[in-house]
Amino acid sequence: MLRKTFLIASLGIIVVVCAEGSRKASMHTGPLRRITNTPEENLNLNPSLSGDGLHLAFESNADLAGTGGESGIRAFHAALGNESVLFTELG
Repeated sequence: MLRKTFLIASLGIIVVVCAEGSRKASMHTGPLRRITNTPEENLNLNPSLSGDGLHLAFESNADLAGTGGESGIRAFHAALGNESVLFTELG
């Protein structure tokens, strides 16, 4: 009986924590912002945004960091902390 009570209480706590996390995740505190302005023939793929919204990692075949070199898919990190976005080519 004690084990069943403990299980029900634990499940209740998990539901409350998940609901609160979901509520916070769905809150949007600012306007949407365009990060890249690539031509139609370029691709930006597989974006991943950090939990705090300050870092973005993605793949692109555009030379967003201005490094030149061979064309192909490149991995990028974008620091989103200020008005201008800084792109760093990862590979």
